Amino acid sequence: MLKTIKSLLLILLCQASIAYGKTQLTVTPPKDEQQRTALEFAKPIANTLITLVNEEYPLYQTLTLTLGGDDGPLFDPEQMQILIPYAFINEVQRRFRSPDAVLEKGVSVQDASRYGLIHVMLHEFGHALVFDHDIPILGKEEDAVDTFATLIMIWHQKTDHAFAAAELFALHDLEVDEFNESDFWGEHSLDAQRYASALCLIYGSDPEKYSNLINEELAGEERESYCQEEFENQSRNWERIIDMARVFKNQMK
Repeated sequence: MLKTIKSLLLILLCQASIAYGKTQLTVTPPKDEQQRTALEFAKPIANTLITLVNEEYPLYQTLTLTLGGDDGPLFDPEQMQILIPYAFINEVQRRFRSPDAVLEKGVSVQDASRYGLIHVMLHEFGHALVFDHDIPILGKEEDAVDTFATLIMIWHQKTDHAFAAAELFALHDLEVDEFNESDFWGEHSLDAQRYASALCLIYGSDPEKYSNLINEELAGEERESYCQEEFENQSRNWERIIDMARVFKNQMK
């Protein structure tokens, strides 16, 4: 009898742990038409991302991705919550409608906005993964999860989609008139640096296909070989981290 009870408790604990580690979506009710439009645009993107991370990158804790609200985009470790406000979603679309936006052939404003938003959500999920699995990060965590987001887009999306995410950094950078001291002390690298790092990974993933990304000046500094090594090193390191998550997932089954 005691053995049976212990077995039942073990089954219940396993079932609880499986449910506990799911990423889920919540939405803040939109207040106006602009917010409703943002929700309609972002909700299918969020659902697709949640399906991906639940299947491939499980967490120990429940994570909530919330569309709406006033704060963000950010990851709140105390609440295990990613916040993506409607105002930010609209801002992403506004930036890609700018005449300064350089879109790849066949990529619409809506497409570019979608890819940019995917990268932002993956970036915040990267923070959640680091926190949940207590992953040691040497250097800026913001840079590390930028890399994570770009790699996931290269692995699961088309590499061309990652260009739009990189372009979002470039558009941010164009709106900066001048830098002040606080910009160099921030947790994020400068947007121009984030843009260049993303392009470096894209180039490193397929140097022949993306040879146009490396100009003569950079080639002279052997930057092209660095980008290939950077892509390989970062891919290998993040694959190790992701393997830990997959081992955890298999243990839950």
